[in-house]
Amino acid sequence: MSTPSGSTAVEIGSHLGASACFLAAGLREVNGVLYCVDTWNNDAMGSEPTIDTYATFTDNIKDLVDIIRPVRMNSAHISREDLPKSLELVFIDGDHEYSAAAKDVEVTAWRVRPGGVMVFHDSVGTTGVGRAIGELLATGNWVLAGQVHLTTWLRRVPN
Repeated sequence: MSTPSGSTAVEIGSHLGASACFLAAGLREVNGVLYCVDTWNNDAMGSEPTIDTYATFTDNIKDLVDIIRPVRMNSAHISREDLPKSLELVFIDGDHEYSAAAKDVEVTAWRVRPGGVMVFHDSVGTTGVGRAIGELLATGNWVLAGQVHLTTWLRRVPN
């Protein structure tokens, strides 16, 4: 499957920007856009101290600012207007607690076009993310498309 021209993607949990750079590099090839949602306060990192990582993130993405649109907020507060209504890809690597993972799904899954993909990092060994994936699959609107190591991806069933 090829990525359509002008595709839009969302990453929840961008941290220092490593995965954002890979996603944006691919989107650049199709004149796409990547929205990165994070507080950049290191607040979902468990035992690590709360620190502002936004400057490091912006430095790391400096060659991709034409593709990447930072959205500095907790993903739980995303409204219908904060992100585009049609997405090709959602990559979730935020808070791994069930309530947070389920909220990330709630605010993004409806935006993914039929045939589009949702990717979940740290989906193995974290019961919260796994439970959110299971609930999404149970809707019948998604199918398991693959899994490698700690990453699982689902494809939205075409209408």
